[in-house]
Amino acid sequence: MNRKVLAVAAIGIFAVMSLGSPLGATPAGKKLIRIDSRVLGVQGGSGTFFLSLGTGGDLGKVTFTRSFRPAGDIEATAPDGQRYTTATETDTLKGKKGTLVIRAVGPAYSLGIGNYEVWNGTWSIVSGSGDYSGMKGGGRYFGIAVQTQPPAVTKRYTGFVQP
Repeated sequence: MNRKVLAVAAIGIFAVMSLGSPLGATPAGKKLIRIDSRVLGVQGGSGTFFLSLGTGGDLGKVTFTRSFRPAGDIEATAPDGQRYTTATETDTLKGKKGTLVIRAVGPAYSLGIGNYEVWNGTWSIVSGSGDYSGMKGGGRYFGIAVQTQPPAVTKRYTGFVQP
């Protein structure tokens, strides 16, 4: 093997070992957040949420508006053949400690089994009041939708926030 290649590899390994793994580490000045929500509706609706910032939590009512792209019942197809629509949602979470408004965007994949869809994507904070005033951050979400009447969506949002 070429000595230059070995030297570059050794430097890379040393850098990785000395910096440590970022997996599982909380970025400085940020808190882990988890929001579990259960809502009913398609273009809009309401439900409940539980929000945790590591210790303790908040719960209350959530209202939302949602839109889909492409509009209507038209689905897009991913390069691997999966059929999906892109959902854009704005949630207003009103709890005992304040109000938090978040926006989420991501694909909703039809499972083709019964009336189920799997949702995932990213979310970010739009605004907040009370304990959530001035808070910034976001992360990822995952969820499942059951196309009953009215449709039910259960999601978990996770990520990091900065007060």
